Amino acid sequence: MWNKIKNSKWLYVLLSILMAVILWAYVVKEADPDLTKDVAGIPVTFTGTGILNSRNLIVTEGGEQSLTLNISAKSATLNKLSRDTISLTVDLSNIVEPGTFRRIVNVSYPQNVNQGDISLNTELDGLYIEFTVSKKETKEVPVYVEFSGSIAKGYQAGVKKLKVKFEGRTLEIDIQ
Repeated sequence: MWNKIKNSKWLYVLLSILMAVILWAYVVKEADPDLTKDVAGIPVTFTGTGILNSRNLIVTEGGEQSLTLNISAKSATLNKLSRDTISLTVDLSNIVEPGTFRRIVNVSYPQNVNQGDISLNTELDGLYIEFTVSKKETKEVPVYVEFSGSIAKGYQAGVKKLKVKFEGRTLEIDIQ
């Protein structure tokens, strides 16, 4: 019986598949080759907006930007990186007057990834964003309610004094 199994082509097919799986597992786990990947659409988040707000300043242009990073790392590390796990931030706390600014973006990786294992291939110029900060104005506008038609029996109409608060850059708030 052993001779019949030994001479069967299915034994060699199964052994070939088993060896291929073992070799593939070795390459993935032990060799872990360096790969390069573009991570696109990573949103840029502004920090220090509270301080900016306390100075009556507001980001009016370029407030919603995203960048693409070209990253090289071992495949196990690269698999942990995505647009959801990489954070890009720009600090606004040192801006004291309105203007157009060009600032470098701070790149942060997840805690379970060693930053030394990652090579960022994006040109330095690609890590800068441009945005505009303007003086903020707040304006409250009274709202007047006008009724048309008649009121149903047993009900009465009442009007509270209402106000709507608008915030925005000084040039945009011009409400009569």
